[in-house]
Amino acid sequence: MESDFYTKEKMSIMLLETKFLVPIIPSQLMQRQRLFARLGNPKSGHISLLQAPPGYGKTTLIIQWLSAYELQPIWLSLDGRDNDVLRFWRYLVGAIQRSAEQIASKSQALLLDISPHHIDQLVEMLVNELLMWNGGASSVPLVLVLDDYHVINNAQIHDTMAYFFDNLPASIHVVLASRTQPPLFIERRKVRDQLVEVTSVELAFIAEETALFLKQRFSGAVSEDSVFVLQKRTEGWAAAVQLAVLSMQRDLPMAKEDSVLTRALTDLDEEVIRYLFDEVISGLSKEVRDFVIDTSPLACFSTELLDSIFSIKNSNELIKQLKEKNLFIQSLHGEADWYRFHELFREALLFQFDKKPVNVRHELHAKAAAAFNAIEHKEEAIEHYLAAEQWQRASELVEDISYGRVLGSEDSLSESLLDKLPENELQNRPKLLLIKAWSLFRSNNITPAEAYLDRIEEIIDTNLVEMTGDERKQLLSHVAVYRTQLAHISGDPQGARRLIADHESLLQSSHQNEDLGVQLGVVIDYFVRGDMTNIIKYAPAILSKAKRENNQFIALSLAQTLGMARYYGGDVSGAFECFAEFHRWVDSVGTDPGLAVGWSDICKLDMYRETNKFENVSECWRNLRNHTGSAAMPGQKALTDITYANALMGARRYDEADQLLRAAQEDFSDHLSFWSFISPPISMFLAKLAFSQGKYEVLIKWADQEQSRLQEITYYRSEEERFLLIRAYILQDKFELARQLLTFIVEDSERFGRMLSSIRALVLGVLMCERLQDSMGARRYLLKAIVIGESAGYCRVFLDDWLVIGPLLQRLRGLNASLLAYRGHLEKQSMFQSGTVDKHELHRENNKVKESLTSREVEILWLIKQGLKNAEIADRLSISSNTAKVHIRNLYEKLMVKSRTQAVSKAQEVGVFSK
Repeated sequence: MESDFYTKEKMSIMLLETKFLVPIIPSQLMQRQRLFARLGNPKSGHISLLQAPPGYGKTTLIIQWLSAYELQPIWLSLDGRDNDVLRFWRYLVGAIQRSAEQIASKSQALLLDISPHHIDQLVEMLVNELLMWNGGASSVPLVLVLDDYHVINNAQIHDTMAYFFDNLPASIHVVLASRTQPPLFIERRKVRDQLVEVTSVELAFIAEETALFLKQRFSGAVSEDSVFVLQKRTEGWAAAVQLAVLSMQRDLPMAKEDSVLTRALTDLDEEVIRYLFDEVISGLSKEVRDFVIDTSPLACFSTELLDSIFSIKNSNELIKQLKEKNLFIQSLHGEADWYRFHELFREALLFQFDKKPVNVRHELHAKAAAAFNAIEHKEEAIEHYLAAEQWQRASELVEDISYGRVLGSEDSLSESLLDKLPENELQNRPKLLLIKAWSLFRSNNITPAEAYLDRIEEIIDTNLVEMTGDERKQLLSHVAVYRTQLAHISGDPQGARRLIADHESLLQSSHQNEDLGVQLGVVIDYFVRGDMTNIIKYAPAILSKAKRENNQFIALSLAQTLGMARYYGGDVSGAFECFAEFHRWVDSVGTDPGLAVGWSDICKLDMYRETNKFENVSECWRNLRNHTGSAAMPGQKALTDITYANALMGARRYDEADQLLRAAQEDFSDHLSFWSFISPPISMFLAKLAFSQGKYEVLIKWADQEQSRLQEITYYRSEEERFLLIRAYILQDKFELARQLLTFIVEDSERFGRMLSSIRALVLGVLMCERLQDSMGARRYLLKAIVIGESAGYCRVFLDDWLVIGPLLQRLRGLNASLLAYRGHLEKQSMFQSGTVDKHELHRENNKVKESLTSREVEILWLIKQGLKNAEIADRLSISSNTAKVHIRNLYEKLMVKSRTQAVSKAQEVGVFSK
């Protein structure tokens, strides 16, 4: 059965038709031919940007230009609520469809199910549909107008619009009106002759236009001196000119240089604008003046809405008077019953409205809220209930539209509405408390969330609020999950164990009535402890139960955890199928597909890296960037960057990896975060990157700083750090310390079913034995590693150390057929061909070896060639003797040699010394 949330989401696809209507302007307005010529005919695949502060006539000019060239536009008026990426594109596609329904039919269909994280797919679909449209007999492209683009501040919308512009089809010309320059690579588009920009400098009235404007209003009654003064003081700002003219019309010929009006024009700040509007408003009848002031809190309005709010029947007549007086009211083209005030005029009216007594303002807002709610404009209703300080009614509506939406889709609008409610209004509303707790989790501000969880439990325990059994169970599920996470993140694993200890035995006995949230808490605890065996054993049944109960939050968390457990437990194909099956389930229940992104794709990215499928790594990365570039948690974005950086290290793209790690370091906040908790510290990855580049001194310094802490911590979450610590020990010949850590990890990973960890430890054992020249020990470690790896299909765990592993693997004898096939697969994946190679293959392999050497190692090879000893090399390079020794040993491994003479010979062979 569909949830209420889902039904509301589908309903939200209905679009407000007034946003597609072209505003109507007076026909007698001055025609600005010089700007029509500047814009010119619409060009295929081009953009026109009108960028200027308010009051410069951007919208008016666009409408006049459209009329002058006899163009039928696709119009979309934007407002602040369009900062939701799905809402933005729904309206944009809807606007195009209203021009020609057949153009964007596939895009419209895709919008029914697409998540915010896959909008690029929609853009590509829309571009393709526009490319296929031939425009019938017309050779003129479609003209899409986006008015008030400055209200958009969502980075993902800007990114997707930039992508749309990068692929703009020849069938369309886009016009943007904005108060500020949008972040759409404007300068680049100007250089490429894709964009024409009209700024405030060009939009400002020139002296001739100011004179013509005054002449049209006063039939030549204004002197040239008045024109000069007005032009000089307004600098051609259309709004100021028009406001001055409206004031002058009341009492000609008062436009003298020493008049109050012209003195005010010397500084066009907010107070002057209010003064000018006062001059206009004061000339109105009391009925009309009160009407416009009382209407000013409404962003848009209809006569029916106003009649309802003010309990009158003559709204239509009053609006007619405003239009006749040209008082900054705009009717929307094709729908004469909906209007809006010019924003500057509205601001001035609001200044007057705010002077009214508080109780009067509250009463009007309450009436407006009720009227908007009656026509299902719930977001407008909430804003007015908030302004009326009717907190209970506002809370009811916020709860109604927000509960499922925030938990499922991370809806920032709902969180914004919630933040406007007084804190005490949340205290008896458990759903709002949970939304608040979730928003704190999202923002990485986790610790304060605990107080909200306490209050939810208190409400449930005392039956303070009436709710159904299912509502109680779902709330307790969320609370249980948060509690367990809080304990782990706060560094209290024992506390987490206490929270779920009583429930673990029930879970293991397949107790069907146990709360889903508590069961998930047990599973999360297993994961934190590295117990993949129990996750794989018990999580599938809990996941099935969560799906049956349509508990999407619990199902999401379980699916991601189970998929990762299977990956780490040696069942890579099973992990991929787990994620795929969850995607299918998300599609089947009709919820947001973005729920299946995040953890699943972060894990899949690493799975593709491990199986050496770098083309899939890149695709996964793009999906994650789309997801994390919108409303995802900062910590999740950081973990995404870290995971991709780790993959880039294997591809030797070190600079890109470094940039991503630095970005992740900024995203991880100082306060606690679940994402920062499950990720090893950035400092560890930076040390790993340095090691990959041959900067061994950085790794050794990191190890010296961290070894005391890591020797005391045995939690699974520190395992990645301990692997790197082992490498540092091997580099420094601290073999006993390395062996102790290796033994512990191997035993722990075997006990809890972490096959990937076992192999990683065994490969490090191979490297350690090679340093010790213990060939039998290296063979034992390697044979055990490939037996485990063969069943799982792991690759990178061997390939990352292939210069050592490859030759050893070739020398292994007595392998059965499956292990021989696995060895062949690894050799193919490494692009290393055994036996005789042709000249092309030899050149390729020589380049590979040459490129593996760091610049410091090449320096050392030149010094070895010159006959310098280790101490002399260290002195020449200003490094310690121990560091020089480490560099030499590592270049021996890369060149697969055992002496200085062999190193020089091999370096000569692969072209190190060639000029």
